Amino acid sequence: PNSHNTMKNWGKIFLGTRLEKSVEARFVQIWSHLITKGLRPGDSFGVVKGQVAHNALNELVRQFLKSDCDTLMTLDSDADVHVDFVNDFRDLEDGWEYDAFQAFYIRRGWPPAPVWLRKNMLGNMTDEFVLTEKTADVDIIGTHCALFRREVFVKALGDNNPDEFDWFYYPRHEKTT
Repeated sequence: PNSHNTMKNWGKIFLGTRLEKSVEARFVQIWSHLITKGLRPGDSFGVVKGQVAHNALNELVRQFLKSDCDTLMTLDSDADVHVDFVNDFRDLEDGWEYDAFQAFYIRRGWPPAPVWLRKNMLGNMTDEFVLTEKTADVDIIGTHCALFRREVFVKALGDNNPDEFDWFYYPRHEKTT
């Protein structure tokens, strides 16, 4: 939970998506509806294509930080949501107390499991299984469909250059010199 948040809600949303190599026509239709009818005055949006997931997310954060929006909402290009989803998600008061808030999403593959992790008593990350509709504190969330307050990225950035800093990374794609 976010104990220092002074906003009662998520404020202005920057809706960002990363277009995967192949995007289904259904998502193009969903995205078009979201950006034309699903955003409120002051909201904005950004798209990144042709990059692996973590690099695309870093670029979306850079775009977001250059905006005057309060919250980045990430939405993967395989999501299937209704036109009012952005507002339904942002208006869910149970989420307002958090710095980051993820909509339900399961990993690809078998068995399906949520992308929510919690540190156990031994300090290891374990899957957090959700058996009922609820809001729960976890330690790590996925980015398939999530809200992140500006302060999350600003705090992580510190004094680093935002054009070079990586908020997201994938160990198999580490840069080598």
